[in-house]
Amino acid sequence: MTHRPENQGADLPPGGIIPTALLPFFWRPRFPGTSPVITCVPLLFWLPQALEARRVAVLGVGDGVAHFALCQALEKDGLTGLSCDGIGFWRGAAEDAPAVPPALREHSENVYDGLSRLHSVASPGAACTILHGADLDLLFIDLDSVPSEDLPWDDIPSMVGASGLVVVHGSADLPADGPAATFLAGHAALRHDGWTRLALCPMGNVPPALSVLLDAAQTSDGKAGLALVLRRLGQGLVAIEETRTLRRQTEDQALVLTDYENTLAKVQRQEAQLQKGYDLRGGKLAELQVRHFTTEGTVAGLHAQAKHQAQLLAQERRLRFDETAALTRMLEHERQAGGKTLAALKAENASLSIRITKLLGSTSWKITAPVRRIRRMVKRR
Repeated sequence: MTHRPENQGADLPPGGIIPTALLPFFWRPRFPGTSPVITCVPLLFWLPQALEARRVAVLGVGDGVAHFALCQALEKDGLTGLSCDGIGFWRGAAEDAPAVPPALREHSENVYDGLSRLHSVASPGAACTILHGADLDLLFIDLDSVPSEDLPWDDIPSMVGASGLVVVHGSADLPADGPAATFLAGHAALRHDGWTRLALCPMGNVPPALSVLLDAAQTSDGKAGLALVLRRLGQGLVAIEETRTLRRQTEDQALVLTDYENTLAKVQRQEAQLQKGYDLRGGKLAELQVRHFTTEGTVAGLHAQAKHQAQLLAQERRLRFDETAALTRMLEHERQAGGKTLAALKAENASLSIRITKLLGSTSWKITAPVRRIRRMVKRR
């Protein structure tokens, strides 16, 4: 939550046109919120000053808007010994372990240390125990943040002092015969059930500033005028908070848009790189396709050449086979002819051998042996 260093109002007219006593109505809350109680904040800024309050309390802190508005008003007085007790009915992880929300606890400690005291209780009865006999100058009860029908309304007067004031706020209708309605019927000096349900219940003496307000609201015109002023001031705070929320959302959306734009730029760069890589790979793919087609043509040519070579080889084989067959037939014929010649030669050789044998064994060959011997001798000489 935003911490303003000073109570700052809306754009006020210059020259002190607005009385100092009414300036709190125009302050802006340091701890804004969106709950319906924000419409009561201008009145809560003004009441501590009007009551000269030193000790106040909030029963039903809820989102903390009312509690921190009272803390802001007390701090503005610059007095010591002031206190603002906030009783909340928050729940922790377990049903019996209530806990003060971290955002409220941190704001209380960082901005209003020593002034703000936050208490987390499990039941309205426990809250009344804390505030019983507290002698409060102002007690604010937010019925939107406290179970009103469980609240011991009869103990409320024991919590405030002789000049104390109880302010009751709620946005829902109250049962007509319920304890809350009975309490308001007996104590409310000013009650408004229009744009928000608000009741001011003095528990004793009424301070002069508050008396003027209550007296002005006794007439119908005065009550309507007061309601109109408070409504306009409350609606102004609502508009301011809505504008602040819208500004934060716009800033967040601007950051998100910037992130989206950065992401888009990054994606576009990546896309450009991918496109560049795709184009490069496309060029390489085209080159590979050309090489593929060229290789296919080369392979087809080699297949055709191999087929032609195979045909030539087949023709050559057939030719060689025919030649071999012819040579085989010729050799076979020559073999057969040679066999016949050999047989004839063998027969002739056998006949000659027989003739030689007969010649050598003949008487004439034996008789002419000396003659042949002399002849050989003559030839040697």
